[in-house]
Amino acid sequence: MRRSRPARRRTGRAVLALAAALTAPPCAAAEKGAAAKPGPPVVTCGSLANLRMLLRDTKGEAAAIARLFADPKADHLGCAATPRDRLGGVADHVVVGGTRYDCLTVKDSTVCRWAEPGR
Repeated sequence: MRRSRPARRRTGRAVLALAAALTAPPCAAAEKGAAAKPGPPVVTCGSLANLRMLLRDTKGEAAAIARLFADPKADHLGCAATPRDRLGGVADHVVVGGTRYDCLTVKDSTVCRWAEPGR
């Protein structure tokens, strides 16, 4: 089934908007573990291994991540663009290969989501 051109334009705009949001400067409050203010979403994953695979496969490029998230048939590896106002403080922290990763608490949830600090 073919999509009409307007649907493609909307998808393209959504990808560009998500890419712009993912490349925006990080919210200082989220980095300090304080309550975050609304701002650009953060790429988070349920497992650290999946976050690392996503970043490896997309080379960490915001536009590539946005294209992946916009494709409903793609394997998102349990990752999502999580709004900053849903994220809380750091529940866990690890350094792998010199790269820092934080597991951030999520409002109304007992689990944390893995993310790269400053993303």
